[in-house]
Amino acid sequence: MTDAEDYLQFAQMLLNGGQLNGKRLLSPKTVELMSAVHAADTLPGRPKGSGFGLSVQVVSDAVAAGYRVSNGSYGWDGAFGTHFWVDPKEKLVGILMVQTNNPNSELDRDFENAVMQALVE
Repeated sequence: MTDAEDYLQFAQMLLNGGQLNGKRLLSPKTVELMSAVHAADTLPGRPKGSGFGLSVQVVSDAVAAGYRVSNGSYGWDGAFGTHFWVDPKEKLVGILMVQTNNPNSELDRDFENAVMQALVE
């Protein structure tokens, strides 16, 4: 069973370049490959502003995608409300776990927007 703490540990490990609690779980190159765009938005039928890395969606142009996260952020949306993203620029992870149908990922975008608006430098 996966819970919010598991997602947090996984996302934090990705943000740390493959390390968690001082232990290397993935190589930095693996994280780099995961978070690099391999299927770009220039391919037919792909929405603008995001592409796909290895097992994650990668935001290449947040404005074009309609997202409120930093360019270079990456993560994944589950079918019924699980959503997480890693924002290397802001050095943060976001995790949303709800058990509901989330058409068009509207709740995900609202959550991202609220988190990003709460950042204070």
